[in-house]
Amino acid sequence: MNLGYNQQNIEALFKQYLIAGIDSSPIQNNTLKNYLSDVRHFLGWLNFYVKKINQNNQRNFFSFIDKNALESYKIYLIQGNIPVKTINRRLSTVRKFCQFCLSSKLLKEDPTKELRNVSISAPKNFTEINTANVDFIQQKPIQSLKSPTSTPSPFLFQNKKHLKKNSVLIALFILCLFLISSLLIIQAKKNKKSFLTASTLPIKEAKILQFQGRLTDSLGNPQQGTTSIEFKLYDKITGGNKLYSSGSCLITTDKTGSFSVVIGKDCGTKIDNSIFVETPSLYLGTTVNKDIEMTPRQQIGNVDFANNSQKLQGYSLADVNNKNPGASQGAGINTIPIINQAGNLVIAAFNPKLWSTSGTFKLQGQTLTLTTNSGSSGDITISPDKGGNIIFNSGNIGIGTKNPADFELEIEGNIGPHSNSTYNLGSVDLRWKKIYVDEIIGSDSGIQGYWQRNSNALSPINNTDDFLLGGEATSSALIKLAGSINGNSFFNNGNLGVGTTTPQEKISLG
Repeated sequence: MNLGYNQQNIEALFKQYLIAGIDSSPIQNNTLKNYLSDVRHFLGWLNFYVKKINQNNQRNFFSFIDKNALESYKIYLIQGNIPVKTINRRLSTVRKFCQFCLSSKLLKEDPTKELRNVSISAPKNFTEINTANVDFIQQKPIQSLKSPTSTPSPFLFQNKKHLKKNSVLIALFILCLFLISSLLIIQAKKNKKSFLTASTLPIKEAKILQFQGRLTDSLGNPQQGTTSIEFKLYDKITGGNKLYSSGSCLITTDKTGSFSVVIGKDCGTKIDNSIFVETPSLYLGTTVNKDIEMTPRQQIGNVDFANNSQKLQGYSLADVNNKNPGASQGAGINTIPIINQAGNLVIAAFNPKLWSTSGTFKLQGQTLTLTTNSGSSGDITISPDKGGNIIFNSGNIGIGTKNPADFELEIEGNIGPHSNSTYNLGSVDLRWKKIYVDEIIGSDSGIQGYWQRNSNALSPINNTDDFLLGGEATSSALIKLAGSINGNSFFNNGNLGVGTTTPQEKISLG
């Protein structure tokens, strides 16, 4: 029996079947072109498959299109490093071709009932596959072949078969490690910066959303085929503002009505990251064909995630041409402060406060500097509560000097009271032991005059001043020593002794 087939005739009949339309809807030219290209690829693989298996030429060509053959073809596509989107499109074509074969009596039963698409995301569940008669396709060990299925999502609830063979799990784990290592090595060669270091620049990439669903009619019957769909993002579950629209996209569902699409990649343009950052609650609306939007809208789990948030890494950095490139716009109200590229923590809020509600608030560093902005004429205020103290446990305090080495308080400049004749230095009970000064100048009251010491003699700096004892005025003084020429000196009371300490007369000589 000749197991070959007339490919041109089969393709021509399949083309007519497609042109007849799906549910009387005409097929698009691009879709038709893809179907014919994909079925040509499948039939070419199938011809090779049949020749390897059917050594005795005993079976009809189309009888080999069964569950095992389709799983083998799926594995062949996966091992060929073909994009997942292309793999799923070719599997969709196989389903359509099998429908044609059923309608043309070339097949007795549908072999695509358990044929599932490959998940676009990293798979978590895997279906068991029959790998019989496929070892000739690739020289890799059979146990390394895997067929990922769609990952469950909030929009798709259906039973999944779990992988039961430990060998497949081990092979998967090894393959994942190999892929991850390869990607890291490639990235390291492209970028000399370590891939283990988080970027210090804002992450401003657009976003994508993976959506998996199951399309049914009003009676719950699955809808298989190609149809148009549109996704929109809103800030409210009903009404609200439309933040994003994917536009109309074509999707292909399987026998169960299931499909998988990446919004912003397979369908529509990428989603602006600001939508996720600036919208606390985000809802996804879905419209199929020209129907009204499905209800209710699905809420998207949207948080200000730490590894890619405008409030963390999306901050505005200082321009290198700024007058002060060490400063950025800083953190304002209800934002998270960051250490900028100059190593500075900048707070842009008006009159901010660092506040510790209990315990001891501690600032520690090798050197601490408190300074105000240049040109601001700002003050530095240390203000403990009433009864509190400002305590310096060790070291010297320098005012006007950066090197106070000799005294606990060292001042380079003048020191004086804020108000005249108001404050004391020391007290009656607590006195300074010694005061080392060059000059003491008093006012008209209190310490009288001005004294100087020259050539071992003490005298008023104003030599014409009189010296009084026993009174503040000449009339009341007991002794007056005139400081001016022709001035009178006198003893107003008592006796004067010269050489004796017990004068008996006004003047007594000893």
